[in-house]
Amino acid sequence: MGYKVLAGIGRFLVSLIFIALGITSILNWEIAKSELSSALANWEIYIGYIEGVSFVIQNLLTVVPLLVVLGIALQILGGFVVSLSLRVRLGSVLLLCQLVPANLLYNYFWFLEGPAMQRSLMLFLKNLSIIGALLVIIALGQGEVSGGGSKGKSS
Repeated sequence: MGYKVLAGIGRFLVSLIFIALGITSILNWEIAKSELSSALANWEIYIGYIEGVSFVIQNLLTVVPLLVVLGIALQILGGFVVSLSLRVRLGSVLLLCQLVPANLLYNYFWFLEGPAMQRSLMLFLKNLSIIGALLVIIALGQGEVSGGGSKGKSS
């Protein structure tokens, strides 16, 4: 029983950041659009010289509001599904669909130097930790977590 409670608390804590970020993005709509546009523009600066990349980024820039709405929907829907322990595997997949591309898009530490590189690297690694937690949730779902003990067995 104790492990199920801990797992539920863990799922709630993992989902909390997504719900908070989704709500913050709604409340700060213009900032969310601006940050995504800026991230895409930075990628164009760093790798836009590769054939076709600039074309893709320019097309993505035309649908920034749609991409922000999609990201918010994945964050809030996935976050609530996981936090309420409903369909935790599905919710975790939704959160991964938002977090993996966002982590690569916003935390491009490999292009940076100095303090900016260090900060971006730490954010990237933090997100990798959250990705790891989501993968654990997908693997275990809501099932009973074994405590490693042997109930009812005699030695």
